[in-house]
Amino acid sequence: MTWATLIVIIIATIAPGIMIFFLFNKELFIQLDVFKISLLSIAITMPIWGINSSIIYAILESEGETEEEILQFCAILGGILSILPLYAPILTKVFIDISSKSGVLIALIIEIILIVLISLFYNRNKKKST
Repeated sequence: MTWATLIVIIIATIAPGIMIFFLFNKELFIQLDVFKISLLSIAITMPIWGINSSIIYAILESEGETEEEILQFCAILGGILSILPLYAPILTKVFIDISSKSGVLIALIIEIILIVLISLFYNRNKKKST
């Protein structure tokens, strides 16, 4: 794992998870220690990162690349794609008082839109290459 991969994973998973706890459940944020907050933030954000990375891995064609390079690329791109659905509820909560259910709904809607756009882009490029 390179530094770039580690930085993207931190920015895409740990940081938004901690901010989600701070904004949506301040009491729990104050009660828990750093280790528990980190574990819970990873548990909240990793499913979105995992879905995005898995989709990229499923559609990526490996031409002359090693498995390690493919997995590292999927981790980085999955992290980058996770930034929008994870930070959108955070930014919304900063400016508008929304519930945690609304925040989850915003994240899910953006994630579904991303999945649809990725599949449309993949299908369009697949048709062009045939």
